[in-house]
Amino acid sequence: MDQSVLLYYCLCITKNRYKYSWGRQANRTLKSLLVPDLTEVPTWVTNYHNESFDSNSQPIIKNVDLQLKPENWKSFRYDEIFEICKGFYNKKPPVSEKSPDTIPFIGATEKSNGITSHIKISDVAIYNKIGKITDVDFSGKIFEGNCITISNNGSVGEAFFQEKRFTCSHDVNPIYLKDKSITLNKYIAMFLCTLIRREKYRWGYGRKWRPIRMPNSIIKLPINKDGNPDWLFMENYIKSLNFSSSI
Repeated sequence: MDQSVLLYYCLCITKNRYKYSWGRQANRTLKSLLVPDLTEVPTWVTNYHNESFDSNSQPIIKNVDLQLKPENWKSFRYDEIFEICKGFYNKKPPVSEKSPDTIPFIGATEKSNGITSHIKISDVAIYNKIGKITDVDFSGKIFEGNCITISNNGSVGEAFFQEKRFTCSHDVNPIYLKDKSITLNKYIAMFLCTLIRREKYRWGYGRKWRPIRMPNSIIKLPINKDGNPDWLFMENYIKSLNFSSSI
């Protein structure tokens, strides 16, 4: 079997995951799972050429060896680096299909870049925090893009870059760079999100990472010769990694 067919069978086997859990393992019954016969493999599988995507694995910046050296990094309080905002406490307005007049709703999830649904902008304005229709009011409900959203409840510590404006629940903290000379892009954000997720073990359902606690939290960052966060290094480091051309 070539790689395309092997990938197809991986997918077929994975689709049986719902049958098992911690209390019912896929050991004795694995051999009895039903998968398509080789003669039943669809033609689109055999016509697929995986090598056509090889270019996706390339870095944006090539032939550069950037070393992290975290022992030389500097510790910063979150409120030194970020403007920390509170999400909006609400019962989610009616959800809609994604369209030009909707914005993402960011919830406390570890999937889909934090997006749990899409909501019409007009509905965001008229629904209050207990789910009742009121006068048009956008205050505290819509957040601008180029920021990072962090779950403070549920999947605590999950961090995602939001490029466009959005609305969110109170279980999410949107954070923005205080340094206005820097535009937070997806490369810097990916570097920061990785560091933020490393702090997940400190938090849980009984100890939420609410905005009242986050300012005192510590994040270690690479610094430049002036002792300030080296944003250019962070961006270039991500760009030097394999697959960065596909971000």
